[in-house]
Amino acid sequence: MANIPKPKTYNNVAKDQHYVPRCYMKAWAHPSKNEDKIWIFKKSVLDSPEKNDWKLEPTSTDKIMYERGIYNIKANSIYIPDEALDEIYRPLLEYNISFSNIKLNTLELLRKYYPEFARWTIADWDGTPFTRAERNELKRYLNVSRWPDIEVNWGRFYEDKWWRFIQSIELKVNLTYIQNDSSQSTPDITQDEIRLLMKYCLIYSWRSKKGNEIFNEAFDLVFMLMESPNMQLSSECDIREAKKSIYDSMKKAILLKEYVSLFNHGHKSDHGKSKIETMTEQYIKRMKPVFLLTDDTNPFITSDAPTFMIDDNYGTKDLLFVATPTLLIKYLSKNIDCANVNKLSANEVLYYNRLIAKHGDTLIIKDENYDVRGLFV
Repeated sequence: MANIPKPKTYNNVAKDQHYVPRCYMKAWAHPSKNEDKIWIFKKSVLDSPEKNDWKLEPTSTDKIMYERGIYNIKANSIYIPDEALDEIYRPLLEYNISFSNIKLNTLELLRKYYPEFARWTIADWDGTPFTRAERNELKRYLNVSRWPDIEVNWGRFYEDKWWRFIQSIELKVNLTYIQNDSSQSTPDITQDEIRLLMKYCLIYSWRSKKGNEIFNEAFDLVFMLMESPNMQLSSECDIREAKKSIYDSMKKAILLKEYVSLFNHGHKSDHGKSKIETMTEQYIKRMKPVFLLTDDTNPFITSDAPTFMIDDNYGTKDLLFVATPTLLIKYLSKNIDCANVNKLSANEVLYYNRLIAKHGDTLIIKDENYDVRGLFV
């Protein structure tokens, strides 16, 4: 009887994986013992006025801003890094597998012809053909196994460190505001902290489905110019669904590749800089952070787009990052002369909250009695 490997399920790693991290959302949690409970408002109700009572919905950070297996690499993934390829497919090298007279005796060949699994000829190492039950068990191994390192590394390198880091930054910004009469003073933040803060800003943008406008615009243009594959489809609806599936799959593959590159650079010498790191350096060279403060009585809201871009008054774009309920960071050109730290008035906070509401689909709000209607008038 063939020795079929057990599926690599990694049950200790989350299957519901967040594109807006829970460590970020918890800053908007209820002021109670349960730090996972938050208030949300879904803008989709604006399309159905009869159903909209402007009330906030209580929920948990576990139950929003996630997608099942969004960061998993599997046997049929378009993009598979070498580490995942080895982990998932190597156990199959002990069998004699062929397809259409091609011996599938390398990891690359096994992956290439995996879509033709039903037509594989499979025998054990001693030449004994696989039974139907053994084929089904091997198929299940390939279907179920996953490589979860991206999800693991989000926590390891970034999420686990976020809250302590941003609290430290906000403390330094507040001390600067309190100790100096002039808001032109620069917070005592190191260059490494500035770089890491920008990286967090861009990571939250890339991970968010609503964020990363630059990447989305570029990808949409490239996809639009691509020649459509030759597909036998019965209706316009089928064509739209097929194109959306291809679009989503290609976009996901590109993003997963960037995330692997982000984690590997600096840890493995054979990986170059990720685009997130390259963009971090470029933004730091030409943009500066302006720290906008408020207090707990008049907090910022946030959304499924923690980072977004707005047009400024100089014909360029500013990058806004809602860091906490009391700190919003605005990145703008270094050529613009302005205060480095600002304590905002209630009307100024409302102005930015309206921008946040405009760019997000699901709003996260700290106070259940917040006047949501005022964001859209």
